[in-house]
Amino acid sequence: AIRRALHEGRLDDANSMLGRSHEMRGRVVTGDRRGRTIGFPTANVAIHPEKLMPADGIYAGHLVRLESSGDGLSANSERLPSAIYIGHRPTFHEDGSATLLEVHVLDFDDDLYGEQVAVSLEHRIRGDCTFEDVDALAAQLALDCDSARSLLGDHQA
Repeated sequence: AIRRALHEGRLDDANSMLGRSHEMRGRVVTGDRRGRTIGFPTANVAIHPEKLMPADGIYAGHLVRLESSGDGLSANSERLPSAIYIGHRPTFHEDGSATLLEVHVLDFDDDLYGEQVAVSLEHRIRGDCTFEDVDALAAQLALDCDSARSLLGDHQA
């Protein structure tokens, strides 16, 4: 039931059944750096291909930096509010490229490359869609970031 809810984009149902927010973990890898050229840099998180990805769309949640300890990885206390993208970037790729997990950490300007992170999905904002051009995409991303701030209780401008 949880897998079906995630697949169908019913994040609230999935999180309710889990008793916590759905989380995915991976290493931040270099992407094509397109987000930074339009004002929305993202941390591209490499997720194991066998991991169930929720429905394509925009989510509000947190990125948590993980630290190595003697017995594995543990969460750093730093939970960074984020607008999260899961999808195939149809505005840029018509060929149905691989599903990506990209995290835009709100009001953040630091390097995350190579870090192990956890991405907590707390709210689904909207489904994925194709935009006419990069300007239309950037305008929608600004609205998505405002929605994420509001949903997460982070009202910083």
